[in-house]
Amino acid sequence: MWEDSLWTVDLLPNQSNDILIKVSYKSSDGEMLSVSKTYNVPTIISPMELVTNLAEPEDGLYTREKYEFYAYGVRNDREYTVEVYLRDKLLAPEADGKTYIAKMTDGDNVIRIRMLWDGEVIEEREVLILCWIMPEAEAVFYSPMGEGTVTDPEYVFTYIVRNVDTFEPVPSVVYLNNELLSCSEDGSYHVLLKPGDNVIRINWYSSDGESFSEAKGVTYIPE
Repeated sequence: MWEDSLWTVDLLPNQSNDILIKVSYKSSDGEMLSVSKTYNVPTIISPMELVTNLAEPEDGLYTREKYEFYAYGVRNDREYTVEVYLRDKLLAPEADGKTYIAKMTDGDNVIRIRMLWDGEVIEEREVLILCWIMPEAEAVFYSPMGEGTVTDPEYVFTYIVRNVDTFEPVPSVVYLNNELLSCSEDGSYHVLLKPGDNVIRINWYSSDGESFSEAKGVTYIPE
């Protein structure tokens, strides 16, 4: 009775592989017989290719805190994950396994991609990205009385925190000497300064929850 058998073999890459199948059996009169057949299996294994859009900025300077790119290896239409390092620290991919979001810092940021096969590095690519990170938002402050030193304790000012790209306003709060202020109906602030140094501080948050603050100093010197 014949039984189906499943065998696994290792094929040599990029060449013909001869597989010999030989079956031995005993005839009804007790004679040992055998039958064999050779199958030729050619293999074509393409070299692994690194696919990425990681590149140095065209103008030589990157101005955003987050840098998103993809990187993965491809061999015979199959995708493989790679190792990505940001400033020599391993960077984890997003859920798709090939998208990476690097949090940049001011100055030099080195991103290195290592493509491995059987534990050996077969290609390595390194990109240096020079960053000067622009703030997501900025505070615009104005007072008709000027900044610095004033001689009138009644001080009036306006301000707005706005996105540097869209110029849309960003929610914020403002303090005078650590006391929270409320604006008037026209959006301006009317405050009473104390003699000496006064600090007007504007606080807001970025879209990822990071806090920012900007301070204005006003010195009141009574006449």
